[in-house]
Amino acid sequence: KAADSSKKDSAMAYDQLMVRHWDHWLTPYRNHLHVAALGNGVVKDATNLMSEWNTDIAGMKEVAFTPDNSRLVFSAKIPAADQAWHTNFDIFMVPVTGGEKQNLTTSNAAWDAQPSFSNDGRFMAYKAMSKPQAEADKFSLMLLDMVTGQRKELAPEFDRSVSDYKFGPDNRTVYVTTQDVGQYSIYAINT
Repeated sequence: KAADSSKKDSAMAYDQLMVRHWDHWLTPYRNHLHVAALGNGVVKDATNLMSEWNTDIAGMKEVAFTPDNSRLVFSAKIPAADQAWHTNFDIFMVPVTGGEKQNLTTSNAAWDAQPSFSNDGRFMAYKAMSKPQAEADKFSLMLLDMVTGQRKELAPEFDRSVSDYKFGPDNRTVYVTTQDVGQYSIYAINT
């Protein structure tokens, strides 16, 4: 950013696509995840969990800590030269101390988003589209068993796109909001 303040113009040079997404120009700055210890109200030893990535996370809805706070998961595009031509966001898990990222959703070539854990840590739910290169596809609710590795779509007959969701206190019911005939409705889905 220091170099930007000394520039005499506002020109931008791009050496790969994407340069614009819908209604805004993309800048060289990236939203990355940092984890830090907090001592006496002061951040110490922040760890950049995405230091080698030239990609963004879309916001804090795309990030979740495991219930034991030892790892976190996030949704992001894999950095690649063809980012403008696909919508393949995957969900990655990484230790909060940094280290190797594990892709939890390699089997889906479309968009995976908004991971969240059951309170007991047994399940991770997330939203997923099924059509690669389609930003307007329906988001279905998926469930990944963190013990067995089994995954399944919850309520596959549900014809609405999932907006938001939250695990219930029993760790087996997921409450889902969705647009339905111009209004938001809440549904309970058993896992």
